[in-house]
Amino acid sequence: MLNSCDFHPLNPARWQCHQCHSFYCTTCMPEHGPRCPDCTNTLRNLGSSNEIEPFWDRISTFFKYPLQGQSLLLVLMTTLVFSQAQESLSSFFIIIALTTTYTLYSFSVLRHMAKGELTPPSLLSAFDGNVKILFKSIIWMAGLIFLAASGFLVGQWLGWFTVIMVLFLFPASAIIYVHESSVVDAINPLRLMDFFLKTHTGYLILFVHLVLILLVVSAVENWLGSKDLPGVVYMAVTGFFSVYSTIILYALCGYFLLQYQRELGLFAIIDHHEELPSEPLHKVKLFLKKGDYEQALNKLDALIKTNASQDFEYYRWDLLLQLKRYEVLEPKADAILRRYLSVRPFNEIKPFVLYLLNSGGLKITELPVRIQLASTLNKQHLNKWAYSLLKDTHKQFPNDPNLVKAMIVLADITLEMNQDALAKKILSFAFNLASESEKTIIEAKRLAFN
Repeated sequence: MLNSCDFHPLNPARWQCHQCHSFYCTTCMPEHGPRCPDCTNTLRNLGSSNEIEPFWDRISTFFKYPLQGQSLLLVLMTTLVFSQAQESLSSFFIIIALTTTYTLYSFSVLRHMAKGELTPPSLLSAFDGNVKILFKSIIWMAGLIFLAASGFLVGQWLGWFTVIMVLFLFPASAIIYVHESSVVDAINPLRLMDFFLKTHTGYLILFVHLVLILLVVSAVENWLGSKDLPGVVYMAVTGFFSVYSTIILYALCGYFLLQYQRELGLFAIIDHHEELPSEPLHKVKLFLKKGDYEQALNKLDALIKTNASQDFEYYRWDLLLQLKRYEVLEPKADAILRRYLSVRPFNEIKPFVLYLLNSGGLKITELPVRIQLASTLNKQHLNKWAYSLLKDTHKQFPNDPNLVKAMIVLADITLEMNQDALAKKILSFAFNLASESEKTIIEAKRLAFN
């Protein structure tokens, strides 16, 4: 079970004091390597696993993952090459080379996910280890095959049991091999069982998801194979699903490693880049530990008056957001949104955003901030809120240089709401105000309607 902060129960813990048995979150202790406010013992970093959303709650994002960034380029390239494949030796070697490439790229996906980098890596990252990775991968696979077959040396029943166990522990083997680059550890039965025992239920859920994905992909391919499709189409679909499903599987494994980093002894720190000196904040933290938030805020106010660093103000914002003192933050809505929308996950600021929108959103007075927030809301499928932010911008900001950009974003939002006619009207209005470069963008969007 993941631990919560002792003084902010809704927050996941990031630090633990073994001497006091206390847990602290990043609101209590935002800097790196802090000491316990009570006993001054150095706190142990729990990593970011407490802050990671379980993979089963965000499963849909893994299906979108291969279709963005350079990952999408690899998917398209593989689909194209497979579609042009012929029954020749040269085509065979090209497909083998491409399959090797997307497999190595999937290894890179796993490594990046395990570090908390949730967007696809560069294609060049597939070749970071040069030829060594390829040869080690062949040895790893050969080791797993030997391990699976070894049971048959004793008897048939033990042989099939060994095969089933190797298949069951294959995700663990892949995670260990890619993350630690150790073939020996990746095929060591004791190490694999230790991996499973440390993650148990989570690993079972991961395995079920991986099997279901493979079954669905296999079912789709078999169904298409029964439809007497042209060879070009069938090979293109085969290539697409091969690379698409492989990247999904390794992305899931990488995220699993990120989620269970504490249990497995890996800490992938996702920090907010707020390295404040601990000494000025010592009394603030003591008051936070005691739950005396008013005194903590008073001390912070005094620090802000005597220190030029904006970081103390950010710290105060964080505390006020945790306390849900939105009315205090409301006058600085533009500055707060400008900062949080750029550097923090949207969920951290979502309650404050909904508070502002429920009060009419009038405190968001800068059009660029409205545009940024509306785009974020649209991506979160909160289309009606996004629309309400921008629908009257032509009246509220008639001379703002960002007005055309706001209209383009508003057109995208209305299109998401299936209001094509309104989107066309908005683009027509924007076109009359647009510069030449903006008109090019608008024309491209108009063409997309047709």
